[in-house]
Amino acid sequence: MEQAALVKQITLDEYLAKISKHKTVLVDFSAVWCAPCKKMIPFIDSLVQTIGSQFVLVKVDGGDQTDICKALKVEGFPTFIVYKQGKEVWRKEGIIEAKEFLDQF
Repeated sequence: MEQAALVKQITLDEYLAKISKHKTVLVDFSAVWCAPCKKMIPFIDSLVQTIGSQFVLVKVDGGDQTDICKALKVEGFPTFIVYKQGKEVWRKEGIIEAKEFLDQF
């Protein structure tokens, strides 16, 4: 039996370094095997194309990055977190309706 390759875990400090204090940040915690995550991909791509200048997108593979998920209490996928001025202002798990997303920007 082959041993799975270990993925380098990002630290909380490395994660927080990606959270701008000057722009709105949308963090997308998802996993490649997650069906709801796959459903959200076209919407997130569309969001980036239409209003991407209003926010920074940070994608985290929660299937691999288990340490940061534990640290941030991300328990299901997809989980979306919005930060404004470096502070978490909104968090939602699961498939999100477009209006609810757009209300954050």
